Amino acid sequence: MISPSIRQTLLVAATLGTAVQAPSCGAAASRLAPTPAQARSNAVQLFSALSARFGPLEFDSALSAARLKIARSALVPSRIFRDSSIWTVASGDARVLDIAGAPTPAGSYRLTIDGNSLPFTPPSTYHRKLQLRDIGRGVYEWRARDDLAVGSIRGADLGATVTALFSTLEAHRGNTLRTSNREALPRTSAALGRLYTLDSLETTPNPDGATSVTIVATIHPKRLAPVLPHYARYLDKYVSPLTYSVSLLDADDLRWGEASVRDRRFIFRFRVASGNLAPMNASPRRIPTTLRVRMSFTAKALIFRVGFRDLLGDVTLQRDAHTSGFTATFKREPDWILPLLTERMLRAPLRRPFMNDGAQLTFAISDIARAQTHLTRAYNLTVQESSILRFLGRLGNSAISDFRSGAEREADQFTGELWGALRADVDALIP
Repeated sequence: MISPSIRQTLLVAATLGTAVQAPSCGAAASRLAPTPAQARSNAVQLFSALSARFGPLEFDSALSAARLKIARSALVPSRIFRDSSIWTVASGDARVLDIAGAPTPAGSYRLTIDGNSLPFTPPSTYHRKLQLRDIGRGVYEWRARDDLAVGSIRGADLGATVTALFSTLEAHRGNTLRTSNREALPRTSAALGRLYTLDSLETTPNPDGATSVTIVATIHPKRLAPVLPHYARYLDKYVSPLTYSVSLLDADDLRWGEASVRDRRFIFRFRVASGNLAPMNASPRRIPTTLRVRMSFTAKALIFRVGFRDLLGDVTLQRDAHTSGFTATFKREPDWILPLLTERMLRAPLRRPFMNDGAQLTFAISDIARAQTHLTRAYNLTVQESSILRFLGRLGNSAISDFRSGAEREADQFTGELWGALRADVDALIP
């Protein structure tokens, strides 16, 4: 399950990233396939899958109990390792949980524990494999992979669409984009406007032929209070105090983009040239296949503020005719922001995730040898149990409890409606 805080950033980035290209959005969307008819079909399948999977969900009773146990024991896996009610496979030092998801005839989306699920092909079907391995001496390894079938869209078509969207940014000035945004994507603008405002969108031509782009948006949880009160309270309590920053750099320390959140404001900065991403502080060139990411993050937990500074990761891009995505590997321990005296007691447990192969995160879209194209997320993380990690786990449990107490269902409703609005707008725009 994705973090509610990270969910918001991904959602606003993806939606704004589409909305700001509104003046030529129809032409760009037509790049989703060789013909307009196939492009419309691809768009409907893609956004329908996202709207279903990230909209209101139903869980069977076994999965409802299992996901709560897993969330509360992520940092202390020994609590659940021998719980037979959770796992579909238990063998030696390994445990596996298989989850299947699909739309129901009634129009909802249902997730179930299913250790015998067959390979899925219809759009919107989903599979998650969660693995836990006991390495010994209180050390456990988590591995997870999520696959969502999104229809017949191909990696090359998606790449062409991104190029067309970047070209649109180069061809228009910010005020024109902001005005046309509401006109060309009315449903998306209305759905997004319930929670966010697009404060500014600046596109500035540079002497070297590139265009600098700055997007600023603000989240307003109280706007949702009349219709989604639990979600509004959760966002105000946990997302509003959130701060983080992300920078993408190459081996020569050239920046290829950055994003930050502070005081409820999302800021995205990058440059484009000839339909491609360009470095922010150097002449345009092709983006390398290996990059570095630098991240900082803080969140409020009860009376404490916790997080990290300067988390560095190595990023490998995959770009070919069938797959687009990246893998980030983190082998360097960041500078931790923790309650007084806690960090000194946590040296070994905090260092452990970055040892050996480190922690990894992968996002990709792939159509290799499949009837359905898949959106994939995968990660692996190793944790070493300790009394202090149990303390930090209890801090996180407060947020988990608040999210599950009404906010989760309302968050899914908001997200599903937003993806559905984007689907309807893009469908209407394709000629």
